[in-house]
Amino acid sequence: MNCRDQIIYATLLHDIGKFMQRAELPCPGLTDDASKQRVCPQDKQSAGFTHLHTLWTDQFFEEHGSLFPDLTERFTNAEDNLTNLAAWHHVPSTPAQWIVTEAERMSSGMDRKARDEEDEIGPGAYKSTPLRSLFARLDLRLDRGPLPEDRWEYPLKPLKPEKVAVFPMLRSGEPKSLVEDYKTLWTQFESELKNLSKLRTQPSLFFNRLLWLWQKYSWCVPASTIDLPDISLYDHSRTAAGIAACLYDYHRATNTFDDHAIKTRETEKFRILAGDLSGIQRALFAFAPTRSKGAAKTLRARSFYLSMLGEAVIQFVLDRLNAHPTQVFMNAGGRFLVLLPNLPELGPQLNEIRQISDLWCRDQFNGLLTLNLDWSVTLRSWDFCLGEHQPYAPERKTFATVLEQVAQGLEQQKKRKLAAVLIRNGKWSENAEFLLSGRYQGYQNGKCEACGEEPAADVNEDDDMKIGTNCRMMRSLGRKLVEDPVIVWDKHNSEISFFEGRLGIGLITGERLIGVGERIEELNGDHQGFGCRFMANHVPRLNEGQKERLQGRCDEEELSDLKIGSVLSFGSIAAQARHQNGDVD
Repeated sequence: MNCRDQIIYATLLHDIGKFMQRAELPCPGLTDDASKQRVCPQDKQSAGFTHLHTLWTDQFFEEHGSLFPDLTERFTNAEDNLTNLAAWHHVPSTPAQWIVTEAERMSSGMDRKARDEEDEIGPGAYKSTPLRSLFARLDLRLDRGPLPEDRWEYPLKPLKPEKVAVFPMLRSGEPKSLVEDYKTLWTQFESELKNLSKLRTQPSLFFNRLLWLWQKYSWCVPASTIDLPDISLYDHSRTAAGIAACLYDYHRATNTFDDHAIKTRETEKFRILAGDLSGIQRALFAFAPTRSKGAAKTLRARSFYLSMLGEAVIQFVLDRLNAHPTQVFMNAGGRFLVLLPNLPELGPQLNEIRQISDLWCRDQFNGLLTLNLDWSVTLRSWDFCLGEHQPYAPERKTFATVLEQVAQGLEQQKKRKLAAVLIRNGKWSENAEFLLSGRYQGYQNGKCEACGEEPAADVNEDDDMKIGTNCRMMRSLGRKLVEDPVIVWDKHNSEISFFEGRLGIGLITGERLIGVGERIEELNGDHQGFGCRFMANHVPRLNEGQKERLQGRCDEEELSDLKIGSVLSFGSIAAQARHQNGDVD
């Protein structure tokens, strides 16, 4: 680990002591005033120590610090190490420690320096306060009466795509102690954590596995039980780590790595890169489902491919800019936000990324799908905080107004699709007439009968259709996805490549996994000891008696090939849906 890595790991796990404290794990530091003096702030009025969770954070790194990758760089100040960076975030004294502290405060949205859970809500109450759902407080202004009681709470369970785990439950009665639930959750987390040692020599795989474990077990833990406990410890700590990475890069690059500069919140130290994939629906359904037996597999494969495309765009950006995965603040529905240090060299780098992505989208999708990028919005440290916690409010913008500006910038870019390819120096590029270029001379066999876009290859023996290279690849991909494979990011041994081979992924079964790759994610499972990705991948199969019910409603030839357990065809699924909706024509 270099110095940057140590700051990111320390920030990511700076509040792990809250997890341990609420589980009432033994902590020798509680009875040691010297330990308290070292890591805990003191209340000026009572002279007592506050924020005792830092004692457990200190203990965690003392007990488990050997799990982390070896150091490749050390700070000049001997007090700056992984343990102290994490545990001293309420009593910082060096520039490196101040980065962790400032990042934690910005992620919180306010300066919580003088606030402590026991002081605010009473002794022990934080051990019975669960994570509450945001949805209970949403007001759609539909005049349907008062909002529901704020008792929709998440259970303390590992993250799984199951209803009992991810859906909030309505609590009845008074809050109960959650100590035993915290103990169970911590025991499971610690058990899996110990297996990380096998990845110590592979830093990228180590971090991705640790990040997944942290998400798996802290997604349901409230970051703070003060005010409204509706932000998870995972979300708080991950965004804090991303902010810390930006602060470190900014102050190192600008030669301002000192306490005063780091604590200064007026400077525009950050820039947001916003991305939007336009045309996802068109690209997803750009094939003829009624003319192909493999329509269900093709649809599944296209959906997976477009999801991975969004991931590939982000990974491409991170690789080109040497940014950290925690700097990705949002990634959903074809949109993403990446927090970056606001440095002079960033503009040219982002323009190069736009040039590469526009050219690839033109060649790969014929303009059907485009990537729109905007980086016009900059931030100060104050802009992460709520308005009432900023000096001179309301002149200062809040993060909510920042997101509004980002949305406006993206809308402007969506009106200039593929501009990096089509426009040069404010004029149409000489190569802009790409629709007439030589790339469209490969249609000797006509267009692909599945998508109607790419050139057709030879007739597919499976269904007597002329299909293109990409559609053939999609069918092969669809067959592999049925078994929930492992995703290996490796541009050298990839089945699917992005950006002219700059990135790639392979899909293999668990038994063939050898643990080599830039990033490894198990799809809808957690058995191989790497990262994990949940993805809607339900495969409808023929059940007992279903074949008889489908007779007369879909193609008889399709039905004749189906056996119990066979994957239902697209036509069978559609016929079943029409029947369930009462459409029996």
